[in-house]
Amino acid sequence: MSKDYAIAISQVERIAKLCDFLDHPGLQAAIKSNVPVTMPQTPGALGFDADIWLGLGTVGLWAALDAYAERSGVQPNKCATCSRKFCLSSRLACTGKLTPSHCMALGELEDVRHLFAHNFSGQADAAYFKWPRHVLCPAKHCTLSSGATFDGATIKLQPPNLRYYACHAREALTRIV
Repeated sequence: MSKDYAIAISQVERIAKLCDFLDHPGLQAAIKSNVPVTMPQTPGALGFDADIWLGLGTVGLWAALDAYAERSGVQPNKCATCSRKFCLSSRLACTGKLTPSHCMALGELEDVRHLFAHNFSGQADAAYFKWPRHVLCPAKHCTLSSGATFDGATIKLQPPNLRYYACHAREALTRIV
């Protein structure tokens, strides 16, 4: 395997570990012992904004895939869905090595990463919908293949959603090598 592949896989694996941190018994114990029972028993009660970190995790997964595609010579294609030349979904799907499930996950990852990389904390607004998206539509509720829900304006991510995208990113990298 190439050095670039190893670096990309390592980045995906390290991002997926965020989910392990959020589910770690030590963090759960800290929440139980330090958060008043009248408050939600979540990492947020300790000042950790899991929503933003899970969203930024999707940005990191996208970045790992993008860097690998760029370095391995996968040619950019104009996406038929979003019309962007560097759409990751289009670039990796054109290799012919991904399953429809991988392509769906990559399209969702493309949309979700834009919500966190170019918008405020996963909040879709008119500027976000200025360009066509792969799966997200303004004012339309949908459940993504990861199980995450989008209410037409905001996405709610949980650790299993980031794990799902990390798994698909890992598999996509393995298939396109």
